[in-house]
Amino acid sequence: MTPGICRVCGCTDNNACPEGCSWADSTYTLCTNPICLRVARRTKRLLGAAMNVLKYYRRGPGSDCNTVPYRALERLARAVAKGGAA
Repeated sequence: MTPGICRVCGCTDNNACPEGCSWADSTYTLCTNPICLRVARRTKRLLGAAMNVLKYYRRGPGSDCNTVPYRALERLARAVAKGGAA
């Protein structure tokens, strides 16, 4: 994530959202556009759900971390944590 660029819509200080916006976080990576805020909340919830599933696979029956769902969730969690997926 690059400071000064919204991780959801890509707006910047010089190219704000048409409705107008400001920064919603101290890292300057999320603007106050209601859609961006909603996407960020949903992404956070999805990441939390994915992490809970990963914990199950790590501790669950057989603890098989080499399954396709586990690897897919792990990639998704990493991408979302880096701001690359929503």
